[in-house]
Amino acid sequence: MATNAWWKGHLNDKSPEIYFGLYPPGGGTSGEMSIIWKELRKTLVPELKCFDDGWKALSLFPDLLKEMGKADNNKISPEDFITILKKCKFKELKNNK
Repeated sequence: MATNAWWKGHLNDKSPEIYFGLYPPGGGTSGEMSIIWKELRKTLVPELKCFDDGWKALSLFPDLLKEMGKADNNKISPEDFITILKKCKFKELKNNK
């Protein structure tokens, strides 16, 4: 992050995070990304995080990306994102992280 970015001084570490991706039955992942909520000017806003080994997996979720596009700039909550994941047929895995 650039030290002169406009949000400098407006972020903190109180960041809920939801991981999602492709998880084979035998364990591990063949692509994982997350949405993390960061405080920006006293408002929690979601940010997509994805390392380059998860880009292919991300491309396999066009329905999710479309739903995220509908929520553009609405500062959705973690609960809102979980609703989107469920709408797109994602299944919750217990004790994944």
